[in-house]
Parts: sequence; C-alpha cells; structure tokens
Amino acid sequence: HKDKDGDLWIPSINTGVHKFDGERFIAFKDELKSSEGLAKTLTINKGGSIFIGMYGTGLIEFDGKKVISKYNEEDGLVANTIWRIINDRQGRIWIGTDNGLSIFENGKFTNFTSENGLPHNKIRGLTEMMNGDVWVGMDGGGIAIFREMKPYKFYNKEDGLNGEFIQFFGQNPIDSTIWIAHHGDGLDVFKDGKIEAITENEGLPSNFLTYIGFSKDGTGYVGSEMGLSILTKKLINTIDKNTPGIDSNPSISVVEENNNTIWIGLERRGFRYFLKDKWNKLEDPPVLTNGYPNGATKDPNGGVWFSTQGSGIIKIKNQQIEAHINEKDGLLNDFSNGLTIDRDGLLWVGTNKGINVIDKDLRIIKSYTTEDGLPNNFCLTISSSSDGSIWYGSYGGGLARIYEDEITVFDSSSGVFGSSIYSIFEHSNGDVLVTGNPGILSVFNGTDVDYYGTDAGIPNTTLFGITEDDKGNIWASSEIGIFRIDIEDFIRLRRGEIDRINYVQYTSEDGMPTEILESGTNAPLSRIHTGEILFASSQGTIVLNPEEVSISTESFFPYINEFIVDEQKLSLVSSRELTPKDKKIEISFSALNIKSPKKTKFRIRLEGIDDEWIYVGERTSAFYDYLPDGKYSFHVSAIGPDGQWSDKTASISFTVLPPFYKTWWFMSLGLLGFIAIGAGGVQIKSNIKVRKLNRELAYQQKFHKEKERISRDLHDNVGSQITNLITGIEISNIHIAKGQDQKAGEILKNLDEDARNTMNDLRETIWLLDKEEVSFFDFEKHLRTYIRRQKRYFFGVNVLLEVAVENNFALAPSQSLNLIRIIQEALNNARKYAEASIIEISIFMDENSLHVIIADNGKGMNVSQELEKGNGLKNMEYRSKEIFADFNIESNVEKGTTISLKLQPKLEKLP
Repeated sequence: HKDKDGDLWIPSINTGVHKFDGERFIAFKDELKSSEGLAKTLTINKGGSIFIGMYGTGLIEFDGKKVISKYNEEDGLVANTIWRIINDRQGRIWIGTDNGLSIFENGKFTNFTSENGLPHNKIRGLTEMMNGDVWVGMDGGGIAIFREMKPYKFYNKEDGLNGEFIQFFGQNPIDSTIWIAHHGDGLDVFKDGKIEAITENEGLPSNFLTYIGFSKDGTGYVGSEMGLSILTKKLINTIDKNTPGIDSNPSISVVEENNNTIWIGLERRGFRYFLKDKWNKLEDPPVLTNGYPNGATKDPNGGVWFSTQGSGIIKIKNQQIEAHINEKDGLLNDFSNGLTIDRDGLLWVGTNKGINVIDKDLRIIKSYTTEDGLPNNFCLTISSSSDGSIWYGSYGGGLARIYEDEITVFDSSSGVFGSSIYSIFEHSNGDVLVTGNPGILSVFNGTDVDYYGTDAGIPNTTLFGITEDDKGNIWASSEIGIFRIDIEDFIRLRRGEIDRINYVQYTSEDGMPTEILESGTNAPLSRIHTGEILFASSQGTIVLNPEEVSISTESFFPYINEFIVDEQKLSLVSSRELTPKDKKIEISFSALNIKSPKKTKFRIRLEGIDDEWIYVGERTSAFYDYLPDGKYSFHVSAIGPDGQWSDKTASISFTVLPPFYKTWWFMSLGLLGFIAIGAGGVQIKSNIKVRKLNRELAYQQKFHKEKERISRDLHDNVGSQITNLITGIEISNIHIAKGQDQKAGEILKNLDEDARNTMNDLRETIWLLDKEEVSFFDFEKHLRTYIRRQKRYFFGVNVLLEVAVENNFALAPSQSLNLIRIIQEALNNARKYAEASIIEISIFMDENSLHVIIADNGKGMNVSQELEKGNGLKNMEYRSKEIFADFNIESNVEKGTTISLKLQPKLEKLP
C-alpha cells in the first residue's frame, strides 16, 4: 500500500514490514514489538495509520515509527490469525481471519462467523467494490457479499462458481466486471449477471492463484504458483471462419456501401455482407467470380463493384448481382484489379492489359494501353482524386496520372521510387499518397511529387494499403503489421519543422492473427461508418478502432539491473571506480513492456569505446574486459510497445583508474629519479621497460578480449539454453505432480533436441576458449566434424562443403566462433523453415579476403520482413558486425536463399 508521502509499505513473513522510499528498503520489526514478525497483510486508513494483520498475534496499528495500539482476541478481535485486511471508503477496517470476519470501527469490533451469517469461518479474500459492497471470500464456503455491514447475498458452486476456495477479488475499472481468484480452480468472471470460468484450459499457467488486480487502464495482473500473468485488453478483433456467417479465413478486399452495408471478398468463397447485425452469404460457392474476388469500390448510386481474377467485373446491389462485364463485352482482360469511379460517375477498370472506362449505362467508352502512353498495361491499383485526375499504379512500370485525357508518367526522377505501385490514396487535405518501394512514401501536392524515406521515419517495408481515420491520421497495411502515422507530425515534416516522424506499429503482439496483410488490390483496407478500419488478410478480416488502440509509452523505459565486476555486484547509486586489477565487467539491463514484451529489443553504447549504437536484440547483458583507464558511460536504449526506439535511455557511469606507472606520483618519482641519477642510459632502459610492459599489456588486453568474447558467447547461448532446459524440467515436474503426463511428455520431447544442441554449442565454445588464434585448416576440420555429427538431424537434406583455400592462415577465436555460429544458424534455418533439400557451403580466398557463402534451394523468404522481426537473421547480422565482416542475404520465394560473408583474416602463413 502507498502512504500519503508516496512510500510503499510491504508486509513480510519473519521480518515485519518494509517501507520502500523509491531508493531503498527500510525494515520495521523491533518497532512492531512482535518477536515473530509474521506480518501477513496491511492497509492504510485516511488518517495515515498503518493497520498490520499478524499471523497468530492479532492486529497492530502503527504510525510509521512506533506502535499506537495492539488488538487481539481479548480486545474483541474474532481471531489472532489474520489473512486479509482492507480499509473501506467509510474508514472501517475489515479483517479476515481463520475464525471469521471482524469489522473495526470507532474502537469496537463487530464480528461475523458461521453462527451469525457466514457460510464458513476461514476468510481469505476481502475487496470493496465500486458500488460500496464488500465481497468476502472463504476457504470452502464460496462468497458472501456485505452491504451496510450485513451479509445479503451468497454464491457457491450451485450458483455457478468454479470453486469455493477464494483467494482474492479484483474489479476491472473499465467495464466493472468482478474477477475471482481461486486456489485450485482458476478464475471466475462476473459479467452481466453471468459467471464465466477461465482455467488452464483457456491459457492460465496454473489454476492455483494468489492474487488478481487491475491498473487504471484495465490491465489485469494474476498471481499464481507459476509466477505473474498479465491480462491485457484485446486491441484488435478478427472476423474469421469462427464468426457466424463467414466460414472462411482468407479475405481479399473490403468495402462499404453508401447504406453502410459492409462487404468482404473471400478467396474461393465469394462474398459476405454485414446487414441487420449479422453476416450473410452471397454466391457460395462462387459462380460468376470463379472464386477470386479482387479489388472493390462503392458506387455513389448504390451498390458496390468487385473486380475478379479471371471473371471480369461484377456489380452487387440490394444483395444481388446486378451486372457482369467481361471480355465478351469488350473488357480488355478478365483479370482485373483496380476499380475507381471518377467525379463524373464513370467507372475506371484496371486490368492486366490496360484500362477500360465504363459509363453509367454500362457501355465501354474508352480504353488506355501503352500505345496511349501508359508505362505498362498491368494494373495493380487505380484511384481518382477530387481534381478529376485518375491515378494509375502499375506492376513494374511505375505511376501514371491521367488528367484531361493526357497521361503523365512519374519515374524516380519525379520523386516516385518504385516500379510497382501498391497503394494510391487521396487524403482529406488534398494530398495524394503513393506507396511503392519499401521505406518510401510519395506525396503529390497538386504540382510536385515529394518523397520521404526511412530517414524521415517512414517504416522500412512496403505499404500495401493506405487510409485515414476520423482525425486524419494515416493508417497503412504492410507485410509486417499495421502502421499509424500522426497527421500533425506528418504535416510538420512536410513543412520542414521536424526531420523525422514517429509511427506506431501494431503486430501479433497486439492481437493481430497475422502480420502479413493483403496486397495487390485497391481495397485491402477500408474505413467504415463506425470509424473502425478493416484490413484484409489470409487469417481473416482484422478490425481496428483507432479510438481504442492507442499505445502508451509513458511508463516504458529501459533501466540498469546490475553492475558486476569480477562477479561482485557494485552499487547502482554511489560512484564506481575500478582499479587496473578489475578485469571483467558485466552490465545487465531490462525494460518492462507488459502488453507486448516480444516487441522489446535493445541497443547499447559504451561512451569512450563505441562511436555508434550497437544492436543486441533481445540480449539483456553487456560484457567488457580489460578496459583501458579512463571515464566511461554505458547507455542502453529499447524498442517500446509502439515499435519505435524510445527517447528514454538508461545509463551508468564508471571510471577505470590508471595503472601505477601512469599515476602522477609515479611519473613524478620517475622524473626525480632521472634528475638524481643524471644518467641518460638509465632513462633509456626505463623507457624500453615501459614500452615492453605496454606491449605485453596490449597483448594481454587483446588476448583476454578474445577470451571474453568467447565467454560472453558461452553466457549468452549455452547459459540461456541451460536455463531454458531447467525451466522446462521444472514445468514438466509440475505437470507430473498433477498427473498431466501427456503435457509433461510433450515438453520433455522438445527438451531432448534442445539438450543436444546445447551440448554442441558447449563443445564449440570449450574448443576455442583457451586458443590465442585458430588456424584455418583447424577451422575447416572442425567445421567438417560438426557437419558430420549433424547428419542424423538433416535427414533428406544433402549438405555440401567446398573449400578452395590453398595457404593456411590465422583466424581470431572470435572470428572462428562467429563463423561457426552463423553457419549453424543458416543450416538450421534451411532445414527447419526453408525445407531445403540441398545446402551448399563454399569457402574461398579472393585477394586478401575470406568469402563464406551458404546457399540452399528452399522456399525462400522476404528478407526485410525477417530482419525486421529481429530473429535468427538479425543475430547472424550482429555476429558479422562483431568480426567486421560484410554480410548479405539474397532470397526469392520458392527460389532459395544465399547468405554471403566477406572478412579480413590474419594473412601470415602458418604451417
């Protein structure tokens, strides 16, 4: 509980109570005058008195310095063993004990037991709800609800409770639902007069709960024997096959009629529309559309138009297909994509062979192709703007504008970067926004086209669709989630008032079923009359309300956990001075991201060593060995819930003192000795000795730095893997103790391969730990041994190693280790994810550079997407930077992946 000064008071077993003032804990045990110090619970009343419930010795009233009063059974307390205390809004103290309930008011106790109204005497849970009722939870008796200090309602299993051993209550401040934590039966939720159970079957890590509480924003915190679980509000909903009336996941396009009827084009399943509060089917199975609805646009005269892949275009009105136009009617091609209606009511249709213009009588009145000036005939999207322009986005030919029958093509020299145009959208402020190449947003302002790249804050991905919300903020779909750009920031960027904007990114961590959204149509997203935005995806239609999905970063910040020197923890508050004898420095850090922890990534910088930030991904420790004397400042930055690097950083400063021969007194003595002796030869010898000492020190620093890199790898990789193994075994033991052998077996099966991989990593690290350098021939031999050992895991995969290196040379241990780790990661990715049947590793020398190429024939990937996720590829890139190697990945879907490295080894010949 927090007192009026903002200090936290915490009860504890055996040590009394503790006060935390923001920097330190202060213990109070002797002050309580209780030899056992078994403080079980506490509360603070309006006057500032702290009421402490003791386990076995009654109730203590404490003013923060001394005991004011003590109460026990002799004073009227119903029992001396207290489990829970609360302070209600009337100032009364409610005390739950092992033998009933006491209410303390005006110096007197009013008691309730099984003899005068309670179903059971053992009280475990006490909470005052928003309406003033006090809910009392019992061990074996369910719930009693008190109003005006009298029990008036009871709940037990017969009333729908999942259990009757109540540990705690919590009320959500957003929707007023009441949550009940059971000991052994999970959670019960009171909502709209109904009770809903949440147990391990619904995702709880354990049914044995100890706490439930909520913060002001509705975030729930559940304590259990397995740790802390966090319940967050679902920001994003999905319309999918589990939604009545839908029956299928993949959606292609979304559009809304003027009468607010919402339409979804489903892949292979025709159309669904939302009318009268339910989803309805049209054309299932599809007939006219051949199962492939594509783009869409609403008709201002009523109804909607859909383009298709192979069946021309159709118009739907009053939930019926009203018109169908295809090649037989003069359409250039039945494979159509873009649709738009201009200010004169003409329908423009973009096909794979050019543009058709259709009038209100459904007659084709004009066509445009490359012969008329289009950059190419393959249309991806088409859009009309309020000035009468038609904007044409092609596949491979860039952007074109048709205005008063004249065609203007915009290429890279005009500000549009990208041969394929995915989205064209006219903002309410008159700007036309265009997306093409990854990381580029082009804007046509009526006369010129401006472009903005990643250096201006544009997300480094291809934006497939763009719309705006009711406030004008820009929303975009992509292959790595949804992005929101604040319109005020974007306007300031365009005016030159700021150099960079910040966006908010929404991913699977925020409730999206997939981060890869639909592309290649002119209607992959749509804002509807409720203000919500619908996004088409392969896993359903994603529904997002801009007013309800704000992501706060106010409470997000990185912080330093520990500062450790030679395995000794140093203070994070006082100054830190290290001596030349201090060798190994470890700084651990973290950042609490409750709602989307997987988004959190880190970068670090040691001022005095690093010129730029070093990306370390999910790693939460930094290691330094044998730092030269000087002043240092360590900084850590983190990616927050919004997907951006937070402006808040954490830092810690320290000083490495100089060795004795660099101190002022040593140099002064040396100078005095020189004057006293007066012999230049002595000084020369002294200089030679110092230079020799410096060379030896430099060598030792270099050697130990290499050892530290290897040790860090041991800590980061093998250490974390062993921790995961231990955690998995502990969880398996819990499942076994509960008789859940199947769950335990599944976990142990996964642990088997993890243990084998850990052993391999340990072998690699031990092999390098005591080496000053590694000959390339030893490296090659070691790599071949590794590949041979791994053959049983590469069933059906042919791994080929070709080495074209004639002369032996030296590798630093860190170079050898990181090369091995990169090759291991590439092999595992090719086997597990790319499903490759052939993996070729080529190693050769080119002038003074060593080249390593790993190529597979797997299914390929989207490189920018995988790098953005910060997974194995990001680790490979980071390892390459550690050994100053050039790193490159090339991959095409269904055509395999090639990873290339180029580095500079030592070139002195070895035997």
